[in-house]
Amino acid sequence: MYLDRQVFLRLSENPFGKYFLKKNFSLELLMLLFDRVCVEGIEELSKSLVSPTPKAPALNAYLSLLESKNCIIKAAGDSKKSRRKILLTQSCRDSIAPIFATQD
Repeated sequence: MYLDRQVFLRLSENPFGKYFLKKNFSLELLMLLFDRVCVEGIEELSKSLVSPTPKAPALNAYLSLLESKNCIIKAAGDSKKSRRKILLTQSCRDSIAPIFATQD
């Protein structure tokens, strides 16, 4: 998918999208969660990203920010309760979907 400047502009103006432009890996995180629906565990999330990611405590702090802004949900995992499942909230997904739909 090619992302032009309009996508970044629309994300920066979006109440959820702007939080996915804060870190060097956050746009990739958004696209990963948008495509895969969820990722189980911070370690798995970190391995799934191509972009350099911070160590687990800093990544967890960023995920907590996204959770506080209602962008993501950290739910109990399927395989282990201690492994949290990370997914976009439905309101975040619904708000961002039209931005990516214009790219097809």
